[in-house]
Amino acid sequence: MTIDYKAIGHRIKQARRDRNYTQAHLAELLSVTPEYISRVERANTQPSLKILGKIADLLSVNLTYLLEGTSTGNGNYKLEEFTDLLKELPAEKRKLLYEIAVVLLRDESARE
Repeated sequence: MTIDYKAIGHRIKQARRDRNYTQAHLAELLSVTPEYISRVERANTQPSLKILGKIADLLSVNLTYLLEGTSTGNGNYKLEEFTDLLKELPAEKRKLLYEIAVVLLRDESARE
């Protein structure tokens, strides 16, 4: 799996703008320079996972969104990928996953 730092930088820039943060303000919150934020947004620097996590927290977005462009809050999170995986599984393992899903749904219902 390759990491698309250009897409990550674009998502950071968009989330930063959505919060009305300047590069300088985000940099101050992270204790880095505005130039660093600029380089991250332009994919000239590859930030660590720790820094990406801090950026996600500060911008009130999910780290998964920054990395993949999807959000775990989305009801269709990884649905296509999961469906594709299920198709590749042997029948007995699909049955096992189905039974696990039933138990998880029961557990959710019990909490409500």
